[in-house]
Amino acid sequence: MPSYESIQLDGLELNDGATYVLEELNLDPPRKRVEWATGADADGAGLVRDPLLENRTITMRVRVLTAATMDAALSAVGTVVDRLEEMERREGGAPITYTPADSTKTITFYGLTGSVIGVPRSWSGDEAGWFVKRPVFTVEITARPFGYGTEVVGTAVTASLPAMTLTVGSVPGDVPAEGRLIVTAGSSQHRRHLEWGLEQRYYDAATSLLIDSASLVVTGTGGTAGATAVAGYGSNTISMTARSSAQTIAKTGTLAHVGTFRVKAQVHGGGTDDAANARWRLAWRDGDGPYRSNPWVAPTGSGWSEVDLGTVTVNQAITGAQRWEGRIEVYSTSGTPTVYLDFLVLVPVAEGYGKAMAGVAQPVGFLSALDQFTGTTAGGTLSARTPVVGAAWTTEGTTATDFTFADAAGGEVVTLGGTSHTRRGALGSSITDQEVSARIQTQVVSAVNRNDVGVVARYVDASNHVLGHLRFESSQVWLRLGIVVAGAASGVSKDVTSLVSAQTWFRLRVVVWATGAYNVSLLSDGGAVLATVSNTRTDLATAGALASGRGGLYGQNASINITPYWDEITVNSIDPEPVVIYSARTAEVRSDRTIRQNSDGTAVGDVPAYRGSRFYVPPAGQANRTSRVLVKASRTDVESGASVAQTTPDSLTAQVAYTPRYAVIPR
Repeated sequence: MPSYESIQLDGLELNDGATYVLEELNLDPPRKRVEWATGADADGAGLVRDPLLENRTITMRVRVLTAATMDAALSAVGTVVDRLEEMERREGGAPITYTPADSTKTITFYGLTGSVIGVPRSWSGDEAGWFVKRPVFTVEITARPFGYGTEVVGTAVTASLPAMTLTVGSVPGDVPAEGRLIVTAGSSQHRRHLEWGLEQRYYDAATSLLIDSASLVVTGTGGTAGATAVAGYGSNTISMTARSSAQTIAKTGTLAHVGTFRVKAQVHGGGTDDAANARWRLAWRDGDGPYRSNPWVAPTGSGWSEVDLGTVTVNQAITGAQRWEGRIEVYSTSGTPTVYLDFLVLVPVAEGYGKAMAGVAQPVGFLSALDQFTGTTAGGTLSARTPVVGAAWTTEGTTATDFTFADAAGGEVVTLGGTSHTRRGALGSSITDQEVSARIQTQVVSAVNRNDVGVVARYVDASNHVLGHLRFESSQVWLRLGIVVAGAASGVSKDVTSLVSAQTWFRLRVVVWATGAYNVSLLSDGGAVLATVSNTRTDLATAGALASGRGGLYGQNASINITPYWDEITVNSIDPEPVVIYSARTAEVRSDRTIRQNSDGTAVGDVPAYRGSRFYVPPAGQANRTSRVLVKASRTDVESGASVAQTTPDSLTAQVAYTPRYAVIPR
């Protein structure tokens, strides 16, 4: 601890008692930039938000101690001038480190620009010295508003939970600290979605932000708790038959949170297509007030999906016990699917919230196969045809009826006649990161029995391939993403009945990556994305059963033939999948940006997309408050596709680092 005021300009001590002595220093705090809101019928005005601060002005008067020559004295002044000129070239400014005399507290300011504003040449007074090789000069620096302490790195926490929480206590400073939320993916799984929320002012350690089905209440509802055929996180889920009228599947019971939270639910539709008809919402009340209902939301598929049930804002009770409660309601737009509720996650949003997403990428790559079916003869078969680009077609299916050529729908196309059979065709070579796209049209869209029209990707054989298709059944149309491994088929769906019209061209696009992620998108003929369903499977990842394969066409006709047409199929080898956190790698949500390591950990760059606030940690303040941070990550982009069942949640490691900031004094 120095016995004198220490001020270092980019490492140059300006009060060392040898070359320089500090005669005057002004570190006055910057002014607050206050924004007020008022009205004609309001007394006074209220703050619009926490005030921001202007830049800080630092001034100091420094004297050069007796030098051997005037040239040496001028050189000492010139050294300071050089430091001032350099700070304008530094991104973020140059450090100015200050330690008060006889203190262990050190803070660092960052100067953005500075200059020497006075070098007096006087024979007498405080400014004398120029003529005796002891020049005095005044420096003025414009700096960022705050002084910064030393970064504190918290303990890393590892957990296998649908959502995990960390606590951060005793944060010093008088303004929010610049933070880093450091998240590392475990379980050998990439993550395409990362979400976080922070609460402090009303944080109560007795409350939980993860409400499992075992903690939900089914008494007085239509839900049944217990072990079910569809396993979720923990030992139980809550099941119910959804009907055309809304029913309550479960209640939260009385909870004691205070603040604003975004409520996420993990739900399942039983795996059947009509399960995607389920609509979910949250009704809730603050204290003993009236129930209010958030909007109805649809799941992203018929398997496990995360649904965003909207926000709740719970005020602190004026008197009596703190309480609020909610109920989860569900109905079906068609059919009577069995639906399942697994857990709720309450994500704090008032004091900090954000999410990083991989999203649905627009593939970029090079052409592997192409066929526009030009020069074909109506009635001819697709098998063995040589396309414009790529290896020849091969076809197979449940009957000998093949894809045939037709002159229809304004051009030369491929169709599938007959009924009660399935057909697949593939062209080109086997590739890994793959996009398959085709134009498709049907002459009718109403089919009582199942009719499928789409494309195949990663095609190996009849028992191993990916399907992206439209399913026409029971007068509805489903966008369906399926996979067949060793003859066993599974998939997830989304209702797109309102988006598909007869005798109208549209496009289907399937994308499969080496990470195991895959999706199907319905696009207009002009390329606008109308709907997407996504998922992830280890079978599609490197070394999986479907690690590579060819692209092609897929059709299935039941007793009613909807007369499908295919045109212009392309198979592209594409760039690797956009990922938020690679397996065993780290992403950071910071106060200035959100970044992640690349797949091999050798480089760092921005995440594909980020929305929300930057990561700051509020100071503990007079009440010595603790902050709680919720973190959750998913293998899929939960906003565009199905989630992964959380029977055994993936391992995640998270920790918080923060750098205290001071507006007035170090403490």
